[in-house]
Amino acid sequence: MASDRWSQLKEEMEQGYLKCFQKELSLTDATGNLEIPRDALYLPDAIEDNEVMLVWDHGKIWKFKAPVRGDGTGRRYMTCQWRQFAKDNSLMDRDVLKFYRSTTFVNFYVVTFERALRALPLFPGAPL
Repeated sequence: MASDRWSQLKEEMEQGYLKCFQKELSLTDATGNLEIPRDALYLPDAIEDNEVMLVWDHGKIWKFKAPVRGDGTGRRYMTCQWRQFAKDNSLMDRDVLKFYRSTTFVNFYVVTFERALRALPLFPGAPL
Protein backbone atom coordinates (compact mmCIF):
# COMPACT_ATOMS: atom_id res chain seq x y z
CA MET A 1 0.00 0.00 0.00
CA ALA A 2 2.80 2.43 0.91
CA SER A 3 4.65 1.61 -2.31
CA ASP A 4 1.47 2.40 -4.32
CA ARG A 5 1.27 5.81 -2.63
CA TRP A 6 4.98 6.41 -3.29
CA SER A 7 4.66 5.53 -6.99
CA GLN A 8 1.65 7.87 -7.27
CA LEU A 9 3.60 10.71 -5.60
CA LYS A 10 6.63 10.04 -7.80
CA GLU A 11 4.47 10.16 -10.96
CA GLU A 12 2.89 13.44 -9.84
CA MET A 13 6.30 14.97 -9.06
CA GLU A 14 7.66 13.91 -12.45
CA GLN A 15 4.74 15.67 -14.11
CA GLY A 16 5.61 18.84 -12.18
CA TYR A 17 2.55 19.01 -9.91
CA LEU A 18 1.51 17.67 -6.51
CA LYS A 19 -2.16 17.09 -5.72
CA CYS A 20 -3.27 19.34 -2.85
CA PHE A 21 -6.89 18.34 -2.57
CA GLN A 22 -10.04 17.32 -4.36
CA LYS A 23 -13.45 18.53 -3.29
CA GLU A 24 -17.06 18.23 -4.35
CA LEU A 25 -18.35 21.79 -4.15
CA SER A 26 -21.21 22.76 -1.89
CA LEU A 27 -23.56 25.58 -2.80
CA THR A 28 -21.63 27.85 -0.39
CA ASP A 29 -18.33 26.90 -2.08
CA ALA A 30 -19.75 27.76 -5.51
CA THR A 31 -21.36 31.06 -4.51
CA GLY A 32 -19.28 32.27 -1.55
CA ASN A 33 -15.84 31.28 -0.31
CA LEU A 34 -14.32 27.86 -0.96
CA GLU A 35 -13.90 25.86 2.26
CA ILE A 36 -10.54 24.07 2.04
CA PRO A 37 -10.58 20.46 3.30
CA ARG A 38 -8.59 19.83 6.49
CA ASP A 39 -6.50 17.16 4.74
CA ALA A 40 -5.27 19.54 2.00
CA LEU A 41 -1.54 19.30 1.31
CA TYR A 42 1.12 21.65 -0.09
CA LEU A 43 -0.66 24.92 0.70
CA PRO A 44 1.37 27.95 1.77
CA ASP A 45 1.35 29.05 5.40
CA ALA A 46 -1.98 30.43 6.55
CA ILE A 47 -0.98 34.09 6.66
CA GLU A 48 -3.62 36.68 5.76
CA ASP A 49 -1.43 38.48 3.21
CA ASN A 50 0.00 35.33 1.61
CA GLU A 51 -1.38 34.99 -1.93
CA VAL A 52 -1.91 31.66 -3.63
CA MET A 53 -1.58 31.96 -7.40
CA LEU A 54 -3.57 29.80 -9.76
CA VAL A 55 -3.55 29.53 -13.53
CA TRP A 56 -6.58 28.63 -15.60
CA ASP A 57 -6.52 26.97 -19.01
CA HIS A 58 -7.26 30.25 -20.80
CA GLY A 59 -3.99 31.68 -19.52
CA LYS A 60 -5.56 34.01 -16.95
CA ILE A 61 -3.81 34.29 -13.59
CA TRP A 62 -6.09 34.31 -10.57
CA LYS A 63 -4.88 35.37 -7.12
CA PHE A 64 -6.50 33.86 -4.07
CA LYS A 65 -5.84 34.09 -0.36
CA ALA A 66 -6.24 31.12 1.97
CA PRO A 67 -6.47 32.48 5.52
CA VAL A 68 -7.68 30.66 8.64
CA ARG A 69 -11.25 31.37 9.76
CA GLY A 70 -11.47 33.63 12.78
CA ASP A 71 -14.02 31.39 14.52
CA GLY A 72 -11.42 29.21 16.28
CA THR A 73 -12.03 26.11 14.13
CA GLY A 74 -8.68 26.35 12.36
CA ARG A 75 -10.43 25.85 9.01
CA ARG A 76 -9.01 27.58 5.95
CA TYR A 77 -10.96 29.03 3.07
CA MET A 78 -10.25 30.44 -0.39
CA THR A 79 -11.14 34.10 -0.81
CA CYS A 80 -10.21 37.22 -2.80
CA GLN A 81 -10.91 36.43 -6.48
CA TRP A 82 -12.54 33.05 -5.72
CA ARG A 83 -16.12 34.24 -6.24
CA GLN A 84 -15.29 35.78 -9.61
CA PHE A 85 -13.41 32.61 -10.62
CA ALA A 86 -16.43 30.47 -9.68
CA LYS A 87 -18.79 32.80 -11.54
CA ASP A 88 -16.62 33.07 -14.68
CA ASN A 89 -16.35 29.26 -14.86
CA SER A 90 -20.02 28.64 -13.99
CA LEU A 91 -19.11 26.44 -11.02
CA MET A 92 -22.07 24.84 -9.29
CA ASP A 93 -22.67 22.62 -6.30
CA ARG A 94 -21.59 19.00 -6.82
CA ASP A 95 -18.91 20.00 -9.39
CA VAL A 96 -15.60 18.40 -8.36
CA LEU A 97 -12.58 20.67 -7.97
CA LYS A 98 -8.99 19.39 -8.12
CA PHE A 99 -6.20 21.63 -6.84
CA TYR A 100 -2.49 21.03 -7.70
CA ARG A 101 0.74 22.79 -6.64
CA SER A 102 3.60 23.30 -9.07
CA THR A 103 6.92 21.75 -8.06
CA THR A 104 8.72 24.31 -10.22
CA PHE A 105 7.26 27.66 -9.11
CA VAL A 106 6.64 28.89 -5.56
CA ASN A 107 2.96 29.34 -4.60
CA PHE A 108 1.82 28.50 -8.11
CA TYR A 109 -1.22 26.26 -8.43
CA VAL A 110 -3.38 24.77 -11.14
CA VAL A 111 -7.09 24.07 -10.68
CA THR A 112 -9.23 21.73 -12.75
CA PHE A 113 -12.82 20.73 -12.26
CA GLU A 114 -15.31 18.16 -13.46
CA ARG A 115 -18.94 19.02 -13.98
CA ALA A 116 -21.51 17.12 -11.94
CA LEU A 117 -24.04 15.10 -13.88
CA ARG A 118 -27.36 16.88 -13.65
CA ALA A 119 -30.76 15.43 -14.45
CA LEU A 120 -32.99 17.25 -16.88
CA PRO A 121 -36.61 17.75 -15.80
CA LEU A 122 -39.15 15.62 -17.61
CA PHE A 123 -41.58 18.50 -17.77
CA PRO A 124 -40.78 22.21 -18.19
CA GLY A 125 -40.76 23.94 -14.83
CA ALA A 126 -40.46 20.66 -12.89
CA PRO A 127 -37.87 20.65 -10.07
CA LEU A 128 -34.61 18.79 -10.64
